Amino acid sequence: MRVMAVFLHYFWFMLAFLQLSEGKGSSNDEATLRNAIFSDYDKYMAPVGDDDGPVVVKQSLHFVKVVSLDNDVLIMQVWEFMKWRDTRLQWDLNTFNIKYINGASKWVWQPDILLVDSLEEYSGFPSGDLLVTIYNDGNVIFVPPRIRKTDCVFSESDLFAQNSVTCSLMYMSWVHSLVTLDLRIDSQPEVLNNDNRKWEVVETAAERNVKTYSCCPDEYVDITYKIQLKRIK
Repeated sequence: MRVMAVFLHYFWFMLAFLQLSEGKGSSNDEATLRNAIFSDYDKYMAPVGDDDGPVVVKQSLHFVKVVSLDNDVLIMQVWEFMKWRDTRLQWDLNTFNIKYINGASKWVWQPDILLVDSLEEYSGFPSGDLLVTIYNDGNVIFVPPRIRKTDCVFSESDLFAQNSVTCSLMYMSWVHSLVTLDLRIDSQPEVLNNDNRKWEVVETAAERNVKTYSCCPDEYVDITYKIQLKRIK
């Protein structure tokens, strides 16, 4: 049953992406559209949300695999799904009969959503040739695959008593407060295909938090994902 569930999840996930191959215009039409929407586009300015409010960024995590959990360090393979609406990138279907275009992520503004408790050395915000999908209504979908390393501290006595540990991953914007960026949960996290022989994923959850910090007067949003792992004996 588990194998079938994983197969069906991949089937519907891939079907959604394969459907993106439908409804595209000619290459000349697409080139004209790209020139039209990117001619005056400034990727360094964040889009504005409804009623001049913050841009809403929806995020969810797909846990692909537990790579390892050793010496209080968790390494995981994840897909970081993000979706937002940038009205500067929308177009009229009556003018361009194209429902969507794919393009390099470096072309567009990207939300600076980072794993706050990452143990990796920061090497610049991820962007470049990984594709995003831009729809005619301005919605942008970006699903970068990552290998994430974070701390997950637990005692051997607790592990012996409960045979499980719970690790947390907190994501938030690095500079944007709730005034300009509203981070929301798109869906609860899913486990795609964990084949780790030492750790089984028992439960996952996501929680949205709004906090204030001593440095700044504005509120900031984070999403904290929890993953409970059971040791396989």
